[in-house]
Amino acid sequence: MATAPKDPKDKSKTDEADAQVAPKKSKTLLYIIILLLVLLIGGGGAGAYFLFFKNTPSKQVKKDNADEEEEDENGKDGKKSEKKDAPLPNSPQVFIPLESFTVNLQPDGNQQQEYLQAVLNLQVPTDQEAEKVKARIPEVRSRILMLLSSKRASEISTVEGKEKLTKEIMDLIQKPFNGNTETQKLTGVYFTSFIIQ
Repeated sequence: MATAPKDPKDKSKTDEADAQVAPKKSKTLLYIIILLLVLLIGGGGAGAYFLFFKNTPSKQVKKDNADEEEEDENGKDGKKSEKKDAPLPNSPQVFIPLESFTVNLQPDGNQQQEYLQAVLNLQVPTDQEAEKVKARIPEVRSRILMLLSSKRASEISTVEGKEKLTKEIMDLIQKPFNGNTETQKLTGVYFTSFIIQ
């Protein structure tokens, strides 16, 4: 039997249908490859994290401190020993930024009136200590303002003078607040701006 010749238009319709099916398969394959790569990279990153950062020295220090506390709980004389809540060397610290301080400095002889503008941050070992200090910010600022305004420009213009001022601020802030007997645990004072005019 003779078959009727195929219409060339039908052939092009079949080729178009095959072309539409092929991109769907290749897009699906592409998505699968991308997904596998993402999972592989994520798994490699997680593996590297656990391999390199899981047993960091700070965790070893915590473990050693816990072992020492167990040993020291009942000291040599049979009494419980008291340990201070000192922060671990690698434990995260909390910074409390304070607003800018602008004060008149004490005059140096016959010089013009000089001013100090300073911005500083207080460093405390824990969030709980930060909350204690933040609750008393007006008193903290008052103490610092009184100290700053008692200084001469010549006293605080050198590096040594600024270091001494930092220590004085720490000592002032660590004292108990009014109506409280507990001292603050301040671990640092950092100037972020210090201008004498």
